[in-house]
Amino acid sequence: MKLFSILKNCSTNYYIKNKFDNNVLGISSDSREIKNNFIFSVIKGEKFNGQDFIKKLMHLKQVTLILSDDLSASEKVSTDYLEKFVIIYSNKVRELTSEIASLIYKNKINELVSVTGTNGKTSIADYTRQIWEKNNIRCASIGTLGTIFNKKQHFSQKLTTPQSIDLLKVLNKISKKKCEKVIIEASSIGIDQGRLSNLKFDKIVFTNLSRDHLDYHKNMRDYLNAKLRLFKNHNKEKTLAIINNDDLYSNYFAKICKKKKLKILSYGLKGNFIRFLSLRKKENFFEVKLKIKDETFKYDINCNSRFEVYNIICSLIICFGEKLKYSDFRVINNIKQPKGRLEKVYDKEFKIFVDYAHTPEA
Repeated sequence: MKLFSILKNCSTNYYIKNKFDNNVLGISSDSREIKNNFIFSVIKGEKFNGQDFIKKLMHLKQVTLILSDDLSASEKVSTDYLEKFVIIYSNKVRELTSEIASLIYKNKINELVSVTGTNGKTSIADYTRQIWEKNNIRCASIGTLGTIFNKKQHFSQKLTTPQSIDLLKVLNKISKKKCEKVIIEASSIGIDQGRLSNLKFDKIVFTNLSRDHLDYHKNMRDYLNAKLRLFKNHNKEKTLAIINNDDLYSNYFAKICKKKKLKILSYGLKGNFIRFLSLRKKENFFEVKLKIKDETFKYDINCNSRFEVYNIICSLIICFGEKLKYSDFRVINNIKQPKGRLEKVYDKEFKIFVDYAHTPEA
């Protein structure tokens, strides 16, 4: 693709210096990935500043730089060697980078789902992928456990929600392998840093909210607002919202949905789509009495905790939507626990579990 034709389709503000219509083969914010005909997005991170690596690209041809135009004088990049590069200046480098990446790394995924919340994201993503797989759907989950596609981990990542470029690259690659549906874990930090920029979801999910990441967000209000942005900024006209109505913060998400006229399928003891009439713990399962629309029934769910019931039910709603019925529940009889999520590793005279729990609530 030609640089000017890419930029013509970008809405983020920018201006160009050293104009030349380079042929563009890729984009990255990691200087080690830059090749001939690539765009290097120069971002200042927590540990490294992309500016420090520009000189290492001098040997390459037709490289384009994206630089911030709102740096202080002391932060300005020395211009003595910048003449070699086409330079795009913007006061929204991350946004422009994501927009360009979305044009280079396109995908044809039929259904994109995103789940946010303090706890349960990984379990719900994994259960959802397993249910899709059992219905012979080519699908993937992207999150803390990496990118799992076609029952195998294809890409590992350090972040729950990958950086925008990395995420778009993954979607592009699995789309080429005929992937139909994808569920993505949306962390509050990932949302706040714009890692989901230029992605609109067919279904958005809220699980629960409790103390986490306050070293980053500083207070619960900022943490909540980061989560809310998934519902504010990443919906389509007919996006379906799935909400745990038993959480204290669920009304904040519901208000946004009502304002945007999004259909809500809520679940829980206060759920409007699926209402839990009772949850009784038995030896190795929960006996759950449910009401879906006008249908009431009991179902035994193989799990050891109440929150697993919530996560499994949420996954069923993601997969079947408004059409969910009693017979669909059979698919959960054979789903497995995700790695490290109340994972039973011993069950004889006593039980041993491995669990990822890293927050007070978890």
